[in-house]
Amino acid sequence: MREVPVLSSPVPAEQGRLHLHQDHAVYWFNEQCSVWFPKYDVRELTGDSVQLIQDFLSFVPHDAEGGKDRISSRQLMDTLPYPVFTFTVNMAVCTWNLKMEGYIEDTAVSLSDCRLPELFLNQTEEKLEAALFRAAADGTSTFRGNLQSRSIFYTFDWDITPLYDEEGDIYAFSAFGRNQTRELDLEQEVLIAGMLQKSMMPPPLRDARIRLDPVYQPAGHVSGDTYGYYCKEDGRKIYAYLIDVMGHGLPTAIQTAAVRLLFEQAGRSSAPLHERMAQINAVSYETLPVDYFAAAIMMEFDLETNELSYTSAGVNHFLHGTTEGTASIETPSPFIGMFENATFTTETFFLQDGEHVHLLSDGIFDLIHVDKLAAITNYDDVCSYLKTLAVYHKRDDATAASMLILPAGDVQEASE
Repeated sequence: MREVPVLSSPVPAEQGRLHLHQDHAVYWFNEQCSVWFPKYDVRELTGDSVQLIQDFLSFVPHDAEGGKDRISSRQLMDTLPYPVFTFTVNMAVCTWNLKMEGYIEDTAVSLSDCRLPELFLNQTEEKLEAALFRAAADGTSTFRGNLQSRSIFYTFDWDITPLYDEEGDIYAFSAFGRNQTRELDLEQEVLIAGMLQKSMMPPPLRDARIRLDPVYQPAGHVSGDTYGYYCKEDGRKIYAYLIDVMGHGLPTAIQTAAVRLLFEQAGRSSAPLHERMAQINAVSYETLPVDYFAAAIMMEFDLETNELSYTSAGVNHFLHGTTEGTASIETPSPFIGMFENATFTTETFFLQDGEHVHLLSDGIFDLIHVDKLAAITNYDDVCSYLKTLAVYHKRDDATAASMLILPAGDVQEASE
């Protein structure tokens, strides 16, 4: 049995708690003695604490009594901010800390006469046995087990490590619980946010003169990309936009929703497109958090004259398809929200019946093979190509909004 390291002059601190020395080592003390763990850095405690707990429990056997030169494993376990318990090879619980008691109070479970299958009702005995075999073979294993406190279920990941006697045989296991409830709740909220975000995306649109088909493939549960299109109130023009806010995850998705609202409102204005973009930039510069900015492009198509007007803000390309092939149109421009007095320009050109344009986020554009694209003339083939690129891009949000100009009176079904 290892001797407990004793400090001759312990650093003054609150008794019965883990403390950190100025060199970041960990120590513990009470009136009887001090336990020093010089090899542990404070940063290790925020990550994998299994080995630290293993050392706690190996200082003394489970039936040891506290004394002037020894400290009981229960006292050490009670200082930990996580639920910890030990159990025999037959899965009978033998020791536990106060944090563990707190998670099963007001229930019929009694830790003093409890086996693991009774403690974790979501786990079968066979699965628990498999976890013990993995721990014995590999030195550690993890299983998910739920605890109930005051009618509330908590989800934990339990890290199991074997405890060895002086002959090197396993006589028990220690279990260290990491509460995953908050993370799972947050993940569920993000999933719901992603569903709501997707529900805001307009479906394919068909009209006597145009088809509009989207591609929307977030890299994760939520997206920093968005798009929109609708026929303006005068019934003469189609308004469309695409936005790509820098970053990923929930914070970026929140900023995307705010910028999207500005573009939805801009579509109802009759001002030139570059003036609308400048107004969006002014608001974004004032409201977006530091280090957040967005790339965007907006366009309007006149159904009577076939004139296409567009202005870009950081989306430096879009695609134009004709009977000769599909090519990239360059649109160099500043981002939204980066410069307070950024200026934008409105460009126009006329589309012939059968031609098509495609607004893209860089999640798709960065994967395009220009030579392959140049040979594609058919609108549906281009849309299929863009969808394929979006599906296979796992590291970035991939979004597109495609528009086909139909001959007057020629109505086609929107692509699936």
